[in-house]
Amino acid sequence: CPPLSAPGPAARFFELEIGDRSVMMVDGVDINMLAFRRADKQEAWRVPGPVLRVTENAAVRIKLTNRRL
Repeated sequence: CPPLSAPGPAARFFELEIGDRSVMMVDGVDINMLAFRRADKQEAWRVPGPVLRVTENAAVRIKLTNRRL
């Protein structure tokens, strides 16, 4: 991965948190799943995780932190 100061599209940095969450399925069965959220924006926990949009050829750095819910 090129350094974040490389010329080209603006570099992007995302902070994600991941945690185990129990989700009730349509049939009433609880299933443990991994939930994600954008820690840098204090978003709600999501299954599946948030969409991360970047420009093609941009440098991307992701910090992932494991959290207990």
